[in-house]
Amino acid sequence: MSKNDPHDHLFKAVFGQVEQASEWLPTVTPRALRDRVSWSTLRVLPGSFVDESLHERETDLLFSCEWTDGRPCLFYVLLEHQSTRDDRMPWRMLRYLVRIWESWERDNPDWENLPLILPLVVYHGQRAWGAVPFFLLVDYPDGTIDAMRRYVPDFEFELFDLSRVHDEELEGPALSQMALRLLKHYDPRFDLWPDFFQWGTLLNEVARQSGSDALRRIFSYLVQVNDDFPDTNDFRDFLREHLEDPDDQEILMNAAQKLHERGKKEGIEQGIEQGIKQGVERSLGRQRSFLMKLLEKKFGDLTADARERVVSADQDRLERWTEGLLEAESLQQVFDK
Repeated sequence: MSKNDPHDHLFKAVFGQVEQASEWLPTVTPRALRDRVSWSTLRVLPGSFVDESLHERETDLLFSCEWTDGRPCLFYVLLEHQSTRDDRMPWRMLRYLVRIWESWERDNPDWENLPLILPLVVYHGQRAWGAVPFFLLVDYPDGTIDAMRRYVPDFEFELFDLSRVHDEELEGPALSQMALRLLKHYDPRFDLWPDFFQWGTLLNEVARQSGSDALRRIFSYLVQVNDDFPDTNDFRDFLREHLEDPDDQEILMNAAQKLHERGKKEGIEQGIEQGIKQGVERSLGRQRSFLMKLLEKKFGDLTADARERVVSADQDRLERWTEGLLEAESLQQVFDK
């Protein structure tokens, strides 16, 4: 599993829920549009419009909605995984928007007007990023930009740069806030547990609003993106202090225990596997040494090339060479077996 898979899963599992998206999207939508949207009509649409080669760094969600007058509109949310800004994003976003309109056209062949799409990029890299308008990507002759812009698509996208937002400024339901904090604070160089242990009050609110499934989802993400697991007693104390419901405490402790048991089992299995591998290598080493002694006894000192061939030979080849040694009249005949 790549490191981006947990981000994808968390993002879609949380914001792919209409009850989460319908409360979070208004907080990142420009006010001029926000008040004109009938948020109760929000629906999640299937499919992805991201280039196949970019699935490792981008995840998307498409929502349909209606204006307050009943006309359709769309919200396209793209989660950008990469750690640094990408000035080519407007070019990719233009392709995605055209794909969405083409898909919409297939379902609405008699259209008169295309629906407005609000493109939103959620960025959770460590360095701040500023959105660039599309027209700046085009190379114009000197002094002609104003005259030439009429021939070039001119649009921008909304950028929600988590690196610029304080935790306390994140809005929406508790689960949405927790997911955004996890994405914001993720750094492949460090574990997330120290940050997570500061969010006990929010965790309890997640449990109260969204239930045990949401707790499991958060815990699953934390386990996948962290190399280590905190001390079990510390984790238990944290849960007891911040989760009101004993059942919720038990759910996460059981998940932690299963993780611990799995880790021990994997460690034992890896040890056994390593032991078997070392035993096989020792056995092969003895076979190679024995064969070289027999070859030297029959054909004299071996060349460096001959020794290399024996040292790199697998068990099947060593057995064939040993069996054919008695009948062979030259070293080459042995290796031809």
